[in-house]
Amino acid sequence: MTASALQCGRVVPGNWDSLRPERGLVGAQPVWAWVLAVGGSALVTFGVVAQIAPFRYLPSGVFLVVVIGAAALGGLRPGLVASVLSSLGIWYAVLPPKNSFGVQSLGEGFEELAALAFFLVTALAASAFVERLERALDDAQEARLRVDFLARASEVLGSSLDVDATLRRLARLSVDVLAEWGTVALVDEEGVRRVAVAHRHPSRQHELEAVPADAAPMFPPELVERVAHGETVVGEFDDDSLRASASDGRTLQLLRSLAPRSFLVAPLRSGTGVIGALSFARGRDLPPFVAADTELADELARRASVAIENARLYQSRDRATERLALLNEASRALASTLDIATAFRRMGEALVPDLADLCYLDLVEEEGTRRLVVANPALGDATSLERWPPDPRGRNPIAEVIARGEPTVLVELTEEVLARVARDDDHLEMIRRLGIHSVIIVPLVTQGHVVGALSLLRAAEGARYAPADLSVVEVLGRRVSMAVENGRLFAGQRELAETLQRSLLPPVLPSVPGVAVAVRYLPAGAAMDVGGDWYDAFTVRAGLLAFALGDVAGHGAHSASVMGQLRNALRAYMIEDPDPARVLARLDALLAALEPDEMATLTCGTLDPERGELRLSSAGHLQPLLVDRDGRGSRLDQERGVPLGTGAPVHYRTTTIRLRPGDTFVLFTDGLVEDRRRPLDVGLERLVDVASTREHPGDPAALCDALVDGMLGGTNGEDDVAVLAVRLEELGAHLYLDVPADPSVLASTRRTLRRWLHGVGVGEVETTKVLAAVGEACANAIEHGSNGAYPTRASMPSFVLEGMVDDDGLCVHVRDRGRWRAPRGGNRGRGLLLMHALSDDVVVDTDEVGTDVTLRWRHQAAVT
Repeated sequence: MTASALQCGRVVPGNWDSLRPERGLVGAQPVWAWVLAVGGSALVTFGVVAQIAPFRYLPSGVFLVVVIGAAALGGLRPGLVASVLSSLGIWYAVLPPKNSFGVQSLGEGFEELAALAFFLVTALAASAFVERLERALDDAQEARLRVDFLARASEVLGSSLDVDATLRRLARLSVDVLAEWGTVALVDEEGVRRVAVAHRHPSRQHELEAVPADAAPMFPPELVERVAHGETVVGEFDDDSLRASASDGRTLQLLRSLAPRSFLVAPLRSGTGVIGALSFARGRDLPPFVAADTELADELARRASVAIENARLYQSRDRATERLALLNEASRALASTLDIATAFRRMGEALVPDLADLCYLDLVEEEGTRRLVVANPALGDATSLERWPPDPRGRNPIAEVIARGEPTVLVELTEEVLARVARDDDHLEMIRRLGIHSVIIVPLVTQGHVVGALSLLRAAEGARYAPADLSVVEVLGRRVSMAVENGRLFAGQRELAETLQRSLLPPVLPSVPGVAVAVRYLPAGAAMDVGGDWYDAFTVRAGLLAFALGDVAGHGAHSASVMGQLRNALRAYMIEDPDPARVLARLDALLAALEPDEMATLTCGTLDPERGELRLSSAGHLQPLLVDRDGRGSRLDQERGVPLGTGAPVHYRTTTIRLRPGDTFVLFTDGLVEDRRRPLDVGLERLVDVASTREHPGDPAALCDALVDGMLGGTNGEDDVAVLAVRLEELGAHLYLDVPADPSVLASTRRTLRRWLHGVGVGEVETTKVLAAVGEACANAIEHGSNGAYPTRASMPSFVLEGMVDDDGLCVHVRDRGRWRAPRGGNRGRGLLLMHALSDDVVVDTDEVGTDVTLRWRHQAAVT
């Protein structure tokens, strides 16, 4: 655009025409109205005085023509002046002394001319006064309109903190008053962007919006530098300037159709420089911009700049407050647990989607890099990205951050970067499908070593990151680093604590034929020390199952040592005298002597599988739970004595309960039912409800799982939890026992076999023979059934005892996994002779798998 075309800085004399009210009824220039008002009045007066037709005969009609014409051309004020002057002239000519303006002599002519001159001078003076009065009124009207417009603009600017929406409303208001169309551009982190476009006519506004933002006629490229330095520019368009603004032929054609004539660009100034510009344009049907328009635009720009700065300050403060709130929430999530995966998941849920659409936590471990992902649910299966942790030796951005220990911001992910990030084609396809396009990566540093990286990513339609966001993510990265370090320290210490805790508990549960035993032990979720909850189960005296479950007050190594002492002493006391009440009394005395400041609760007892007799005694522990064979749960009515170690006189009682085959009793510690949010009784009632609605009523292990999941929701509670379930099995018509090859179980095996024989109707005499013969077969299976030594009880072999009654009588199988050896010693090898003597038929089958001994008794003799 040429300088002559722009005419920058040209001041055009005149008023604020864009806001000045129209004059007259037909839009003529006001000067003609004053000519008619003054000249017409003089002509009327002269015509009356000189008796010239039609003034002589129709003075009223001519008078009306003059007055109405002046008002029509110039408005009400010229019409009033014409009316007053004509009235005065008629009064002078008609009323006495009735000056006739007749020229009888030269002297008389001068008098008449002097009178007429006086009338004209008076009329001109009155016209000048009225014109000044009119200009004053016009200036007052213009000032009122200016103030009204600025007041409405200020109202718009103060109505919202949404800068873009506010500027769109301001553009609409401005073009309705000041210009034919206009735009508003802002300078922000994204560069110069057009935020508002407005035109007086909606149909033309759509055309204007189609003009590219960098070729808008209100903001020609040549003006960018001048406006950027804070200068208000006024100019006019010509075809050269339109060509310079158009980026292509289509845009040039569109600009020509808009027919721009003049423009005005007012910069938006702030303390830091120019932050944008208001651009206005007028078409051929409107006068060019003048000085008053420039003053108004500058004032409008000043107010808009203040409003924009205030809005940005508020937004910046709100954004800082939001970021601080996000950091606080993320910190609380990280501090809520020492488990790294759980802490990161909670932190990610706090950040998504406000700060990120995806969060990666890549941890460098001995076996490689492990990735954890938290994603916006709207992205679908984005968590499957955990399958592609970064290659630590690759050239991808995450590996580079881990290697250098320096953060990076990728405002836009190019195809070249995506190709370096992807581990394979499937990975690349998922990244593209999710639309990941911007990322911030910060290293995680603990004790001077980089242990991983935290990545925040934007996907799909999310906003892009800017370098200014890095400071927030760096703070977050430092807090994640602390959480990772604390989590790893906790994991190591917790592993040691659990190892110590479990070393003080029985490694395996006893195998008692006809009885199913299951246990669940869960360390506290947040505790670092070992707890005082413990359990035990073992056999005593001719196949009795002894059991115990207790809770030593407190946590730590000392509580664990007290627990170990109680467990060992209980075993010794139970083997010596299996009466539960007397065992508790002796344990109370022992604890008072060895650990006078310690207390513990405990329930112990025995179960006789043959008679189904359960004997219990409690030292202040919670009452057990009984689940019958129909799946109904209830609390056992058991007397609770005082806890061990109180120092008070104690008297414990043993409660005897008869169990039916299929019944299960459950011992548990308070960690299963206690909750600070509810009373203990509510927790116990809920436990009964959970036990009564389980899916596997016949499986003690499934019952333990159901109770733990139903009460704790799949998470470790605030205290240790121990659950021990014992079920008296229903033997049925077909007996099948998998018996450990351990001599200590022979007594309980005989008791279970006797219970089954009585159940299927075998008489007492025959039962004695069957027990003796089967006992010899079982002894041989234990002695010969193992082909080698076993280092632990868990690796001990077993043999199968199977009994059934058919039409031919009673049949018992004893199958082991070894080969019988020759008798050793002079008094050995008579077991087979006893089996032949005590049974009707004995068959011994030996093969590569093992040895199967089949014992039979005829129906008439065996079953009565």
